[in-house]
Amino acid sequence: MSSAHTVPSGCPNPVAQTLGLGASATLLGAGFAITVQAIPAILLSPRDLLLRQWRTIYDVGIAYGPPFAVTSCLSLGYVAYDSYGSDSADWMVYAFSGLCTVGIVPFTKLTLDDINATLIAEGGVDGGSSVLMAKKTEAKGLEEKEVRELVKRWWFWNLMRMMMPLVGTVMGLWTALK
Repeated sequence: MSSAHTVPSGCPNPVAQTLGLGASATLLGAGFAITVQAIPAILLSPRDLLLRQWRTIYDVGIAYGPPFAVTSCLSLGYVAYDSYGSDSADWMVYAFSGLCTVGIVPFTKLTLDDINATLIAEGGVDGGSSVLMAKKTEAKGLEEKEVRELVKRWWFWNLMRMMMPLVGTVMGLWTALK
């Protein structure tokens, strides 16, 4: 009797499935940790320290967020393609899951770019040159209260964008486990 596991016929690629859902869930977890732990903590800091701490969160997020989102989309896209010939509509759910997760990239550009650019300028650190990074802008000399309000707006939009990988992860996982 063999102890080797085999993938049932019609089951999508488990490696791509795991990679796609894992990347989406990791992105979701990181985003919610920032939202419920990091931002409330840094909001207790004085203006200049708050800007430096926010910038560290931003730099880490832009380094890891888009690659995780793209990895999830490509992996779940492959699972959708692999599932296309089956009798079920699972392929549509996997495609939707991947698109939900990668959707945070354009959502971020549309909703957070101006906030990011202003916070970067106020912090006095170069915004970098990546197309994903916030556009360059000049510092306006915002007061501490105004900086705090911008970070709170960023917090709100970050929470909203985490709904995308939440939906992607839950839908993909639900389909994988049914």
